[in-house]
Amino acid sequence: MANNSQIDIVSKLNLSKIKNEDSLMKYGESFQNNILKAFLLDHQFYLDVHELIDKTHFSKFQSYIFEQLNDYFSKYNRLPTKETLLIVLQDDKILEDNKKTISEIISDIYNLSNKINDIEYYEDKTLKFIRNSRVKNAIFNSIKLLQEEDYDAIVGEITSAVKEIDKNKNLSFNFFKNKHLLVDFIKRDVVPTPYDVINKICKGGLGLGELSVIQGGTSAGKSFLMQIISMMALINYNIDVVYYTLEMSERQVAERLISILLKKHIQDVTTKEVKDIDKIVLDHGITAQYHIKEFPSGEATINTLKNNCDNLRNQFDIKPKLIVVDYDELIRPITHRATKREELNDIYINLRGWSKQDIFAMLTAGQFNKSGWARQSPDITNSAESFSKNASIDFSILIGRSVEDRLYNTGRAIIGKNRNGKDSIAFPMKIDLDNGIIDIFDDIQPITNPEDFKEEFDNSDYISELINGNYP
Repeated sequence: MANNSQIDIVSKLNLSKIKNEDSLMKYGESFQNNILKAFLLDHQFYLDVHELIDKTHFSKFQSYIFEQLNDYFSKYNRLPTKETLLIVLQDDKILEDNKKTISEIISDIYNLSNKINDIEYYEDKTLKFIRNSRVKNAIFNSIKLLQEEDYDAIVGEITSAVKEIDKNKNLSFNFFKNKHLLVDFIKRDVVPTPYDVINKICKGGLGLGELSVIQGGTSAGKSFLMQIISMMALINYNIDVVYYTLEMSERQVAERLISILLKKHIQDVTTKEVKDIDKIVLDHGITAQYHIKEFPSGEATINTLKNNCDNLRNQFDIKPKLIVVDYDELIRPITHRATKREELNDIYINLRGWSKQDIFAMLTAGQFNKSGWARQSPDITNSAESFSKNASIDFSILIGRSVEDRLYNTGRAIIGKNRNGKDSIAFPMKIDLDNGIIDIFDDIQPITNPEDFKEEFDNSDYISELINGNYP
């Protein structure tokens, strides 16, 4: 912990003076006028920065104009005309001499025929100023966190400040002006799963920059399914994978992966067969890497995982397109909230944000609550701790397994959420965890009435066919 003398030194600084000395005023009024004009010439620039900049950063008269632009935009979702702004000015109760000066500035910035030379320079300068200002504020906010030794929160505070400006970019898409870019929107980079039916329903597989979640009760097969998907991504598509385990040991995950590759119970695998895995790699021409990293439950934050992933990139030149976190509730939140529900929401938002930032598919698992443990047809309301965390999910598979399913190695995969296609559709499953086998059968069953669905699949013929590896 920082000692009292260190904190005393910081407290003696005139923090407000330091915070305010870096403002747009130091560049002069002409510069500020050009920024206001840039808002009118480049509306996207205004959209990018107007929430990140404060009126106190401007001089007196420019501050007034900036405030009026924001007020008008918040009410009408567009910037005012010169005539409207002048009417607002005349109706305002300010000194007449001030009105005259402000009116002259308004006339100057609205003279759009007199465009700014090097507008990109002024925009870049403003963006740099905002970034520096936000980082400085984050440093001040971190002083208290330093006293509390909350180092992860400090990293989160600084990281958030740096990325805040990027988060506000591209707030809109001018359809007619940029329709030629639609091809990039339509094209979706994915990590395919080993299940054709799943790839079909989610438009190719697990999307890069998206959060996919396997949800189910205890011992339903969530981790096994993630391990199958990740291993087959490497074997079938030569994709780098990082698997973070917060529950099982690295050895246990490795044993399961061997079982998946050989389709045998790990206790029945011989030393020779383990060596034969090298042949599988050679036969498939695999050059990709699969790294397993264990962290104790409840000790690793998102920042812990990010730092480890950066180290793996630097040391092994790995470029993961799929990262698995097993599983969400065992991640320690960066910021402590009043409830577990709020902390889980933050974790999901951060997982998805990380995947979008570094462009990979994020796959994690979530527990069902008590009522969902033995349900044959669960839905997203069975999510443990927080139903609202599903708002951050792009794609989710719910594993429904009754007591009978667990006895007979069966179950059903239900599409709980799907931003890229249909949801509330179920697929029969064969789940043989002893031998590392999970099959999902291509037989779509829309869930219109859960009770009818339950009755339809509660029959011995269905179970018998699945046991035999068939499905009519």
